[in-house]
Amino acid sequence: MGLESAVRSALRRSARHLPQIYNWRNQHNVLIQRFRGGVHDQDYACLAEVTAERPLVVDVGANTGQTLQTVKTLLPTARLVCIEPSALVLAALIRAAARYKEDVEVASFAAGGSFGSATISTPVAAGIIFTQFATLTEMDKSEVASTITQAGFPNVTQADIEVRKSRCVVAPLDEIVDRCDVLKVDVEGFEDAVFEGARRLVQTCRPLLIIERPSSDLADYLEGLGYEQIPTASSVNTVQVHPTNMLGIVRN
Repeated sequence: MGLESAVRSALRRSARHLPQIYNWRNQHNVLIQRFRGGVHDQDYACLAEVTAERPLVVDVGANTGQTLQTVKTLLPTARLVCIEPSALVLAALIRAAARYKEDVEVASFAAGGSFGSATISTPVAAGIIFTQFATLTEMDKSEVASTITQAGFPNVTQADIEVRKSRCVVAPLDEIVDRCDVLKVDVEGFEDAVFEGARRLVQTCRPLLIIERPSSDLADYLEGLGYEQIPTASSVNTVQVHPTNMLGIVRN
């Protein structure tokens, strides 16, 4: 285990006793990411192949700006619309976006199938706020505890999970965004609703898609539109391209 991995592992093990440190780290992880090379997930490496001169990236589930920093590292000329409904991370996202001025727009709403409102549920365990696992769907505490444990936080049980709830505005992307070249969606189980409200955008623009754990129904829908999956570094995210809009992406 390298020094960096050892430090991260120790931080996670001690988080139960020093939650303030981990919560601070989460709020400033884009700054840390920048010093570590700028790319938060190797599944996004395909973005470096995009040849569009000034691509527009729509980041649904922007959290504190991890994808924003990755995109600007791999595609310095890109413009972004960062969509994030959680007030718990909005200040950190705005702080990350401010570095790029007019290239990045932050919008505080949840992308969904229609206009309305919804409840965001954010898990908290031993004082640690896991904003990365916040969801607009019904939260399964047992599943969340398992996910948190797999993420490197030992001994988190269902009984440890508290849920912080807040309300947010929901709007369909088709009514907010005119076009995009890349659409990233990471919304912890709300993906089908996002694409329900983005049918025109997807069918007209045929953007490169980066989706965390799409449902089988969503995968079938995209396949029906002609989308093809390309290899990624992990099984967490799927990257899909449309053969009529490859943006320079090379399929293996």
